[in-house]
Amino acid sequence: MAKAKKINVAAFERQLAENVIGDDSLKELQVNAEESVWIKIPVDLNDATGSAIEDMRAQIIACGDDADAAALVLLAGHPTFTAEDQLETWKSSGRSAGLLMQMWAVLTRETMQNLQDFRYRG
Repeated sequence: MAKAKKINVAAFERQLAENVIGDDSLKELQVNAEESVWIKIPVDLNDATGSAIEDMRAQIIACGDDADAAALVLLAGHPTFTAEDQLETWKSSGRSAGLLMQMWAVLTRETMQNLQDFRYRG
């Protein structure tokens, strides 16, 4: 019979945050040498109900065909910069809200894959 392994919860959380989730589930997208925007990835250590993905998806679906409204949902997670200011920064660089949505989808899938591949290193 295998011996039960003790898991240090603080170490587990730290490793998960460092290797999978990141700070506040935000991904920094560098727009140019001086400016960045941050998108919220719906994988959150503080999500007590596990509904972050479904909640964010529902908000995006509610935007319908309004790509700017959907982009505002993605950009709403930063504690300092408003979603509106970040969208203005993004669009003033010549990029579309659609590209932001595509990047969010790819980075969300990547984060979910990293979560699936995560192995606790005691």
